[in-house]
Amino acid sequence: MAVTVFWAGDAPIYHSHLIGSPVTQLVAQPDTSPSGKLTNCFQGTKAFRISSAKLELSDSDVVTVASDGLLATTLTLTEGYCRLGVNDEFISELLEESTIHVASDDDTIVAYQQAGANGL
Repeated sequence: MAVTVFWAGDAPIYHSHLIGSPVTQLVAQPDTSPSGKLTNCFQGTKAFRISSAKLELSDSDVVTVASDGLLATTLTLTEGYCRLGVNDEFISELLEESTIHVASDDDTIVAYQQAGANGL
């Protein structure tokens, strides 16, 4: 199934493929200057640009959309989804890990798993 994801700013979007050789890829790249300053974001009346990517989802694939406060790596997501699946236990682990860091000001996660999870 093909889906299109949209973003502006630095909220990460990940695509996890869990069948065969599990792997997670960061889909949304933050729009930043060479110095690391965010250049494309929701800010008052400032104009921003919407970015998009088309994803091909296979059975058991997971799309994770998070706020910029989530401190997770592609490896963390791959291992967690393979170990626990898409459920409250794993999402709670991610949130707990993020909230112990001072730099994490907000944490929001939405995870969607394609139908046909076959035991995941």
